[in-house]
Amino acid sequence: MTIVQQLMRLVPRRGTLPEPLALEGHDRAVVFLHGSFGSSGNFEAAARAVQAAGIPAVGVDYARRGLADLGHGEQQLAEAVRDVLRHVPVVDLVGHSLGGYMAFRLAARPEFAGRIRSIVGLGAAFKGMPVTGTRLQRRVIRWLVGPSFDQLIFEVPPSPDKHMHPDLMVVSVVSDADTVVPRSSSNVEDIGRVVHVDGVEHGKMTDLVAHILEALDIPSAHTA
Repeated sequence: MTIVQQLMRLVPRRGTLPEPLALEGHDRAVVFLHGSFGSSGNFEAAARAVQAAGIPAVGVDYARRGLADLGHGEQQLAEAVRDVLRHVPVVDLVGHSLGGYMAFRLAARPEFAGRIRSIVGLGAAFKGMPVTGTRLQRRVIRWLVGPSFDQLIFEVPPSPDKHMHPDLMVVSVVSDADTVVPRSSSNVEDIGRVVHVDGVEHGKMTDLVAHILEALDIPSAHTA
């Protein structure tokens, strides 16, 4: 465990997910995937709105707040999604930042073909991140924080048009105030739909409840 990962254990998590509805008897569930330094509770408002519509909402914490090895994180997420799919026919994945990247990795797994109904990205690094800093700087970051940032740069997720189910729906919500994830990574116009919002900082995009519900085909009346 790196120094930052140890320190993050002392940092309070933002938000708390509601107790999930029973999965049995529903035609789908929504699985929320947090970003780097995040946790599932970041989606508290959206999860409550989803469950107010009668749809189970599940949050998964993985890879030590998204900082540790993403291969292991993918295994954690796959296990959680696999468990949800034992009870419902399909799931929707909602990913913030790194969570969007991980959603693409999950959707490329053959075992989930046709079982992931949609992916909704919020400032999502769908296509990874550009190379930044020197090799030495990246090595220091890896030592202090963990391997996930290097993996985001050098482990490009599978191409959606070649590895994902043709019926998969992809929506990317992007903000002109997002200075973290470049538009080139969150742009999915070739395979899905892009929704533009104004003035919402990267870390606040999990609070875009109305946009999340609209992307999930849930009536916006449930935002109340």
